[in-house]
Amino acid sequence: MLRKWLTGIRTQMVLLFIAFSLLISVLISVICLNIIHSTMEDQAVTATVNMIGQVNTETQILIDEAMRLLQWGDVDVVQNFLYGTGMRHAAASEMVAAFNNLRTSKFVGDNVRNVYIFDTDGYAYNERTGLILLNREARSQRILDLVTANPDRLLYLSDDPDSRGSDAIIIGIPIRQTATRRVLGYIAVELKADVISAILDSVTFGQSGSFFILDETGAIILGNDTNHRDIPARLSASTGTAPEATVLEDAQGKVIAVRSPLKEMRWSLVGCVPLQELMSDFNYLQGFVVLMIAVVLLSSITLYIFSTKRLTYPIQRLKRRMLEAADGNLNAVVENVSKNEFSILENQYNRMLSDIRALIQRNQEEQKNMQKAEFRALQAQINPHFLYNTLDTIIWLVAANENNNAIRMIEQLSIFFRIGLSKGLDWVSVREDIEHLYSYLYIQRVRYSDLLDFSMEVDDRILDCIMPKMTLQPIVENAIYHGIKNKKNGGRITVTGIMDEFGCLVFTVSDSGVGMEEEACRQLEERLQRNSGTFEDKEDGFGLYNVNRRIKLYCGEEYGLSIRSKPGAGTTVLIRMRPREGGDKDV
Repeated sequence: MLRKWLTGIRTQMVLLFIAFSLLISVLISVICLNIIHSTMEDQAVTATVNMIGQVNTETQILIDEAMRLLQWGDVDVVQNFLYGTGMRHAAASEMVAAFNNLRTSKFVGDNVRNVYIFDTDGYAYNERTGLILLNREARSQRILDLVTANPDRLLYLSDDPDSRGSDAIIIGIPIRQTATRRVLGYIAVELKADVISAILDSVTFGQSGSFFILDETGAIILGNDTNHRDIPARLSASTGTAPEATVLEDAQGKVIAVRSPLKEMRWSLVGCVPLQELMSDFNYLQGFVVLMIAVVLLSSITLYIFSTKRLTYPIQRLKRRMLEAADGNLNAVVENVSKNEFSILENQYNRMLSDIRALIQRNQEEQKNMQKAEFRALQAQINPHFLYNTLDTIIWLVAANENNNAIRMIEQLSIFFRIGLSKGLDWVSVREDIEHLYSYLYIQRVRYSDLLDFSMEVDDRILDCIMPKMTLQPIVENAIYHGIKNKKNGGRITVTGIMDEFGCLVFTVSDSGVGMEEEACRQLEERLQRNSGTFEDKEDGFGLYNVNRRIKLYCGEEYGLSIRSKPGAGTTVLIRMRPREGGDKDV
């Protein structure tokens, strides 16, 4: 039952649609999800770069503030401080007033912890302490040493026990004489390191994102987060000023790492965030896409099942009608023929049933006519007049003491009936049918000794061919009664038999009787071609119709009889049929 269900057209269509839909759905899902994943990953990288850019900008603002203060080294009050000892104290007082103004005007913000001025004589000035000797304050000397060794660079100063402050970021440059460009001293700005740390900590970067500031060697200066602390060391050195994004793997999976150089400095800002955190919406989107595809697929399959049921209904209906017809119900026509392409099949099926019914009816009629023909042929063999006349001739021969001729007559009569009956077979050999015809002609020649003569010439090569029985005798009989008997001086009948180049048996029965008029011959020929002779057409020669119909039935419509006749010159009947060489006679 399952196998039969699986082999159904509708089932195969539905299964094929499901397989095709699944394949397309999976393919579309994979492509769409890959595109979405790639797009979201690009967006995550872009968002990370933008976030790093924001932090970089805020950090750069602090550094730019310090850089602006470095330009203060060119003002006159600082230059006066650095020229000679006599003016140093007075210049220092002026610088105190100047720095107060800067603080008051907010030109120097709270992010700047201190500003240092160093001369070449061992003196230093800073905003918090004032004028000092370097050998009296270790922190100031440490800052000078750093600035002297690394001018124009951001420097990180870690807290030490001797200082009162915390970790700081230092940047300093030399102060040069305007005319000679001789170094007069140094100016350094000290920024609070915890301010930059606060900027890094204030930005929410995923759930476990981290920011780090690296020096030129790649070492982490700021950033105490333990997450992704190994990532910065794996980044390649920056070769430009634009942020560079890299996707790396660590214990938490893929991590987006963006390195952004600080402008005009050798430090870099690095941000690290797990890719999965930035793409958390992708999991929901992925589930939603899968759910939507499943809903669409299920809806499509449901719709397809109903549509295929409607589309295949004409086929199922035609199938049921054909099964009924196969069981013998030839009235199982398709009603309410479809109005689509299936109507061609249904109309052709209905026409086929109509043709079969007509063919069966015609075949039944043919069988009835054949039975009548066979009966008529058999009746001719046992015609009381023929039998009576033959027996009367035998009696006459015996009375005339022509016993041998009487015995010969009895033998031929016996052969005539034996072959004519032929155990009910429809087919006999050419040899048997010729013997049957010879017996008939012999009997008739004895009866009409002064009117009838005959000759038979049959090719020996066709004697074993199989042909319908009683084919020649009815035609010869017709020739005797309609041709020879009506002629005053009698006539001759000639029978020949050959096989033509197409392998067909061809017999001719010619008589030298009265013949027929051209119009009568034409009408008889047309009736033979139409195969329209009936049992009642005795006067027109029912034997011709009988033989012609049987040949067409047994051999095909292209075979049968043709007639040529002229008044006073006799008639020739041409018989053409397909043999059953070596075949079974009981057909």
